Amino acid sequence: MTPPRSVLVTWRALEAADRMRAEFGRHIADLETLSAAVRRECHRLDGDGWQGVAFEAVLASVEAAHRHDRMLCDHAEGLCAAGAQALSDLHYTAMALLDYVADAEAAGCTVADDWTVTSGSAAAAEWSEVIAEAVAAVDRAEERGRQAILAVAHEMRHLAAATAPAAATQTRPAANSAAAVDSTPAQSVPSPEADDFGGGFRVANIAVENTALAAVSTQPPAQQPAPPPGITAEQLTAIMPNLPMDRAQQYLPALDAAMREGDISTPARRAAFLAQLAHESCEFRYFEELGDDAYFHQYDPGQPNTAAGNTQPGDGPRYHGRGPIQLTGRANYRAAGQALGLDLEDNPEQAAVPDIGFRIAQWYWTSRNINALADAGDFAAVTRAVNGGYNGLQARETYYRRALEVLG
Repeated sequence: MTPPRSVLVTWRALEAADRMRAEFGRHIADLETLSAAVRRECHRLDGDGWQGVAFEAVLASVEAAHRHDRMLCDHAEGLCAAGAQALSDLHYTAMALLDYVADAEAAGCTVADDWTVTSGSAAAAEWSEVIAEAVAAVDRAEERGRQAILAVAHEMRHLAAATAPAAATQTRPAANSAAAVDSTPAQSVPSPEADDFGGGFRVANIAVENTALAAVSTQPPAQQPAPPPGITAEQLTAIMPNLPMDRAQQYLPALDAAMREGDISTPARRAAFLAQLAHESCEFRYFEELGDDAYFHQYDPGQPNTAAGNTQPGDGPRYHGRGPIQLTGRANYRAAGQALGLDLEDNPEQAAVPDIGFRIAQWYWTSRNINALADAGDFAAVTRAVNGGYNGLQARETYYRRALEVLG
């Protein structure tokens, strides 16, 4: 819930995002340095003539640990970016609310600490509605920020456990070894003191903890169930074989965050969701519908293919398909923007930005209760809910079957 005006002006969400990026970067660099140093030293010993079955086992274990550490660091960077983005979004949403307040006061209104608008003129009602909508947008952004930070904390703990190499069995070398080797070098994540980001955001053991989220709320956080682990870049490229790995890694944090936001959390739901996005966007190649204005005029009002809510000439080109789910029509842009705290009706091009496009996709999905269709295994109904018909059903089903196999 959005706190009083006197509290909101003290929020430091953007500062928290910046410090989180810096803290993650520092600890990731420490881990990479430690892992590389151990690996380098083992290879130096190998060059100095160390040999034997035991030493070869140690060397293999160190190589495996180094690969695991590299995987952990890569995923940690993506998670940090997703959490920092949520905090940045919260900051700018709160700033927009304060800007509306300043505009209302410049128009002669009085805005109280509880966001109530009063005035001796008719402007009070209009500004009251505008500020109420802005307060609701902050509420939504605050909850998204809370969920993102909790998700980062959970997934970092999951990753640290899942990628930790198995403990090596202690052995001694054969008699002809150059020296005795008792055990493999320990690999561990640095464990610095918890660092308070001002207002409750803390980083410890390369994991973000949400202690009270005082930087964004004065209310104690509700207990939330642990979110499921996200998908991996390898799984994503297995489902979409024409998607380059670097692009998969770039999009994965925002895609995972969107699926968490929409409770697209089971293999059946994720398989259906990813299959539809893969077909609609040609495996994340296009985040904007192909065509020119002459083509998009078919979506104008009065045309046979007029899109939802298009009321003005030129709405067809302005609100053509964008994002991985190809959001189309003024009414859909307006509804998505209101739900996500974004002004998509006035800035429709934002829907083609991947981070925003993935959130729009999950909004479209959840607003039509498509999770229930996915749970029932009715992929044809899923396709109709997304497409309005069954265009490309065979290709969509191919992605769906592949995704079910990959995701288990």
